[in-house]
Amino acid sequence: MSFAFDGHTVANGNRLLMAVADVLHVGAGAVWLGGVVTLTCLLWGRHRRGRDLEALPLVIRFSVVASVALVVVGVAGVAMAVMILDARLHSCGPHRGVGCCCGKRCSWCSPPPAAPTTTVCSFRS
Repeated sequence: MSFAFDGHTVANGNRLLMAVADVLHVGAGAVWLGGVVTLTCLLWGRHRRGRDLEALPLVIRFSVVASVALVVVGVAGVAMAVMILDARLHSCGPHRGVGCCCGKRCSWCSPPPAAPTTTVCSFRS
């Protein structure tokens, strides 16, 4: 979690909100991944011992936790993206005519006709 307090995610936007969103994002992802690994190990162990898997009740119970975790991952990830892009858009400032790209695509970014895989960004009046 130290990256949440000293990484590229806190370079832009409100530092406290970004740290909270990052902790929620990474923590919920860890809950989901840990649940998947635990469920897999448990079912594999039961299979190896020749026991009845009884997987359905386990999967149903985990799916509730997994669903909440994935929603938190998505919401926190979108919130961080919005904060980062919003801060970058504001950092571009009033420099008319100066190239300033804020993410791979912006409403004011357009690919050049000769090279469709690259992005050229400039302010349009």
